[in-house]
Amino acid sequence: MEAWKLLGELAKQRDAAGQRRLAVVVGSGLNVQAGVRDSWLALLERIAAEAQIERAAKERLMQMLSQTGGSGMTSIWEAFLCELANADEAPHQVEHRLQRDVAQLLRETHERKAAELEFFQAFVDLGFADILSLNFDRSLLIATGGEDVSGDGTLSRCGRAGGSRVWYPHGDTKLCRSIRLGVRSYGVYIKELESAYRGYRQMRRDSKGRPSATFSARNWIEAAMRQPLLFVGCGLSTDEWPLWWMLHQRARDQARRPLRLRDPCFVLCAGSLDRISPHLRSGPAGLRLLHAASHRESWQQLAATLTGG
Repeated sequence: MEAWKLLGELAKQRDAAGQRRLAVVVGSGLNVQAGVRDSWLALLERIAAEAQIERAAKERLMQMLSQTGGSGMTSIWEAFLCELANADEAPHQVEHRLQRDVAQLLRETHERKAAELEFFQAFVDLGFADILSLNFDRSLLIATGGEDVSGDGTLSRCGRAGGSRVWYPHGDTKLCRSIRLGVRSYGVYIKELESAYRGYRQMRRDSKGRPSATFSARNWIEAAMRQPLLFVGCGLSTDEWPLWWMLHQRARDQARRPLRLRDPCFVLCAGSLDRISPHLRSGPAGLRLLHAASHRESWQQLAATLTGG
């Protein structure tokens, strides 16, 4: 079935609790659509410019940022750690400081403007059971007057906006140490994801024959595994190791089901097809492209499809 039509059919379905069975994963494109113009690249440039390091090191960081355009964030983050490290401060200590700096900058830029932006409320009103925000900022919660994020670890930290649970798979600004970025951090994180996945499998075994509506996701892995997924405003770079680990594990989990019983996974994209990465076009982990001619049209068609317009 054509991807847009399939999404429209799924949008009509509700579980036993009356919730739409659809989780949405949002990235920086959601903030851009809402009117936030401070890019992640601009924030890193500001950190590099204000860093107390040798001029040559600062120039190397700025050159790397200008050449990559913000892609390859795991290696960029590692470069920051190594350039900022010094005789008195090891890379892991620098990382803690960078986490605080990133959180503070996002609070000053993104979150300070959030309450004025109506788009976030309109997005929440589309009615998702779960929202997985790959952004560190809590603009979505602030703009909608939702319950602030709480929890101890990155896996289980969750807030609420309207009727949606809002998870932060990469961490959030309220708890700086929850922020995940970089090669080492991602590697350690995948071990935690594996443990969460084993817990999800055990829950599935224990709940066999019981209504799924009686169970609530305990972490973002369970939220992503149990229902159709929709990626919105996400670049889905191959650098996103934890995200791709989840997607491929999810595909394995469903591989023994008949095709008609598998929960689909969609990604919203726009522009010329030849400008979309070959990796995404190949449909890894069962991804289906929801394509439109422009970003504006893609958002309009998404809203119309989900509301039955």
